[in-house]
Amino acid sequence: MEVPLSLLKFKEKFDPQLEKFLAQKIRENGQVDSQLVQVLKETKKIISGGKRIRPAFMFFAYRACGGKAEEAILEACCAIEFFHTFALIHDDIMDNSPLRRGKPTLHRVLGVPTAILVGDLLQTYAWENLSLASFPLPILQKGLIECLNEHHLRLAKHDATLALNEEVFAIEAWVPRTRIKALYG
Repeated sequence: MEVPLSLLKFKEKFDPQLEKFLAQKIRENGQVDSQLVQVLKETKKIISGGKRIRPAFMFFAYRACGGKAEEAILEACCAIEFFHTFALIHDDIMDNSPLRRGKPTLHRVLGVPTAILVGDLLQTYAWENLSLASFPLPILQKGLIECLNEHHLRLAKHDATLALNEEVFAIEAWVPRTRIKALYG
């Protein structure tokens, strides 16, 4: 698939913003735990691929509506990319996918428990980027946060529906067996 020129120009602006945030997180965590740094470097490999369609849509929609705060919208776009990658990591685990963006999936490289935690960490990074975006708080609350929450709810409903329809798990996966016995006798 050929990537449109405007998307390439967006990536030229966006990727350094994303790289800067990840490099900062690697530096911060390097002072605490060298194993976490290795996990973040593996995560960075996963994030560094991709077309950046979702953040590009957000950026161009913002600009089309007259938005001029480029730094703020790029920070918010990082949140969308982190959230998307969090969802991909968890989806790869659920589907037991061997590859993502032509590379081994994170759960194949680091194991399922670590990949789950990395996905959760990226969700935290998404919220952190929204809080760093230099938009006035009412705009963040009304627009971006509600949008991300709605996307998260739809994703969770979709994953649960797929899992239930495919009978991937039973209710015991949601509630420990002892609670089920206590609830239903």
